[in-house]
Amino acid sequence: MSKRRKKSSIKPLVPFFVLGVALIAVLIAIFKYNDEGEGDASSDSLTATVDESTASESLSNTPLTLSNEEVYNLDLMQASGIELIDISQYVSIGEVIEATMAEFGVDESQVSLQYTNFKTGESYTINESTFQTAASTIKLPLAVMYVDAIEEGSVDWNTEVTYTYEDYEEGDGTITAAVGNGTGQAAYTIEELMADSLMHSDNTATNMLISYYNEVYGSNAFKTNVANSVDVTIDDGFYDNNIISAELLSAYYNLLATDDTYQPIVDYLLNTSPDRLFTTYVNSELMANKYGNYGTALNDGGIYYENDEAQYSLVALTDGLTDGTGFLENLNLRVNQYYRANYE
Repeated sequence: MSKRRKKSSIKPLVPFFVLGVALIAVLIAIFKYNDEGEGDASSDSLTATVDESTASESLSNTPLTLSNEEVYNLDLMQASGIELIDISQYVSIGEVIEATMAEFGVDESQVSLQYTNFKTGESYTINESTFQTAASTIKLPLAVMYVDAIEEGSVDWNTEVTYTYEDYEEGDGTITAAVGNGTGQAAYTIEELMADSLMHSDNTATNMLISYYNEVYGSNAFKTNVANSVDVTIDDGFYDNNIISAELLSAYYNLLATDDTYQPIVDYLLNTSPDRLFTTYVNSELMANKYGNYGTALNDGGIYYENDEAQYSLVALTDGLTDGTGFLENLNLRVNQYYRANYE
């Protein structure tokens, strides 16, 4: 917010002189910016931008005081032969990401990625608007849709959803396991379904939530409302297929980071089980993430918290990688190291 300045009593000719000097300075700055920017147009898919809308309202950040032992799983890293990188070798988060891609043989065409620094508003993207297989990452927007529905009073946490045979899908989770062995319940509350969907990636619970949402709001309302709730480019195939982009998923993580209404979702994601990918080497109690895999697709996305504040978000959707697990494990580890080392 800008402050209004009081009128001064300076003589009439002085403002014209000052204005002329200011105009010359602006023109020089513009020419200098254009000259420096000409060399940065070689790549359309790799971009680093600053989005002030995601920056913290306060410029004074609380110091990060956690130790490496508290942030990283050092014992597992040692057992796996993983070492902390030398941060001094990198001048930007983009260099860290690109170096990690190169090390694991990741081509740009195999990734849709977005990094967002919530303190500075800086973002780094690779094919962020390209839609790829979502797998279980779609469960995050689904949870947001339900919190919105609860807030507007259409349903509540204790609303019961009836199980149908069409809802069953193999995979992890207690509800899927119970249904599979014949001990499932006739109905589950929205709270039970959301908890199992987010923490244990339960496909049956997720299918029940989607079916009930469309029953309440209309056919295909889930996908339509996911697309309309954030201002990002949507691929037409999104409405008929389980696909998503890093840009779309990042927009939902931004909601979690900036609106306390969605704190229940953050709490679930901080308890995701088992720890893997983004939380293999970064403490899962600090990283609210939702991973997913289907076929050759392997994805993860999440928010890193420290001082109970959202620090950054990272979304990486991959397909066809030779070592996708190793790439995603090390990607978040290195991004985290760079972020913490350069925190101001």
